[in-house]
Amino acid sequence: MKNPIPLIIKLFIILFLVSCKKASTSTTNLVLENKDSTQHLETIITGKSDDPQAFKYLNFLYLDVPKKKLKSKNFKVLNHPDSIFFKTEDLLESQYIEILAFGMKKVYELPIFISPGDSINIIIKNGELSVAGTNKNHYKLYKDISLNEYPIFRNDLLQYKNKCWEVFQKRDSLFEYFILKNPEVSEDFIEKTRTRILFEYYSRILHLTIDKSGRVKELDASHFEQVSKGYGIETSLKFSESYFGNLSFQLLNNPKVLKNKNYLGILRSYVHLNQNLTDSYSPSQFLIEKEIFLNKFSNKAQEGGLANTILKYIEVSPFRNSSNIKEAIKEFKVLFPNSNYLIKIDEAAKNIELLNKLPPKEVLDEKLITIKGDTITFSDMLIQTGEKIRVIDFWASWCGPCIYDIKKGGKNKGLFAENYFLDWVYISIDTDLEKWKQKTLELKKFGTLNNQYLLLDTINSELKKKFEINSIPRYIIFNKNGYLVNDKAPKPTEYNSFIGALNDINNN
Repeated sequence: MKNPIPLIIKLFIILFLVSCKKASTSTTNLVLENKDSTQHLETIITGKSDDPQAFKYLNFLYLDVPKKKLKSKNFKVLNHPDSIFFKTEDLLESQYIEILAFGMKKVYELPIFISPGDSINIIIKNGELSVAGTNKNHYKLYKDISLNEYPIFRNDLLQYKNKCWEVFQKRDSLFEYFILKNPEVSEDFIEKTRTRILFEYYSRILHLTIDKSGRVKELDASHFEQVSKGYGIETSLKFSESYFGNLSFQLLNNPKVLKNKNYLGILRSYVHLNQNLTDSYSPSQFLIEKEIFLNKFSNKAQEGGLANTILKYIEVSPFRNSSNIKEAIKEFKVLFPNSNYLIKIDEAAKNIELLNKLPPKEVLDEKLITIKGDTITFSDMLIQTGEKIRVIDFWASWCGPCIYDIKKGGKNKGLFAENYFLDWVYISIDTDLEKWKQKTLELKKFGTLNNQYLLLDTINSELKKKFEINSIPRYIIFNKNGYLVNDKAPKPTEYNSFIGALNDINNN
């Protein structure tokens, strides 16, 4: 059979839609979120640590306490940097929280289930984190269950999926055994934990973990193409038919699962994967996804899904989708005038107004240092690279993720440069000139000596301010005329997403 891949993708989409409707005995127990009758009880969190840094950078993630900014200083005990104390009556229902503390030599992490009225005590000692308190059995499950770690994706989706399924089954079995050993745990704990374990699995197969730091790449059609090439059409068809099991619009529209940690990421990715991915993040794709949220979902699922879809398209494909995005934002504001997402959407939407224009004069006049020690303006740098697409890579010598992208994205960068007539431009935000030069030389085999620059005044840089370079790596794309076309482009390691961003330019 000649060139079977397009047929495979079409069959995958059809079978994928069919598979969503199938029932699965392993995923039928959904959370039935009960409103706590113990509202307005005082919840107390205390702690003691022998790691002097741990409570300096302490977080309680997903703790639903309204109108309170919970930072480390909220918990500190006066004159006792090794102790914490926090109490609130605003915790209105039982939920999972993530304890996250950054110690001197390690990061302490543990999800625990707490309820209004609980008193819990966090102990960090000899490099270990433990929790005791009112419902001690609600706090100890994940310390054991997390020993079964999910795998790293190594470019074989079939193998990765099967290993993820094995980990899910082990975690699920450990949880069922835990319930038998601890019959005093609450029904609320059982139901919410069962759903949490399930959604952790869905998150892993939709967002493929690519390294030990937890970096992910989004599942797309190319991963199923690789299964077809590696294992044959018949295996690929059976695999794609069963891939998502019982995941469905109906499940994701269930108000009982909305507060799950991984919910919004799963919701947005799953809706996206229901469409024809051969022209992913195109204007037609955006309109289809928008209509799905408007017609298939309701209330918080509709609000969160639509907001995150708008934000994703602003990030990945703002140039082609600018008019559709603007219209969707207007509709969103009518539907959800008091939404918490509005600030983030409005901030992201500001950057759309900068598209298809030259940068402002203060940015064009910004001075950069070349690797030879000369100075050059940002404007002259754009002119110097000629009539090519320019991809600006903001990085620093001390930035691990930046260096990872430079190394791992090397092969992709060569393909992009050849197929799309583009240049890579590196701009470092280092404040130490010698460390910048040293790291650039260390990475020279990855092309860092070409078009390599350092901000002359990193602290007062107009370039940093205008494009809000608050985290790196960051990628910005200019077209051959020097017009800004994407101020938050995907990483070059994310091949398909980056191709979509480049097609954004060529299709306009």
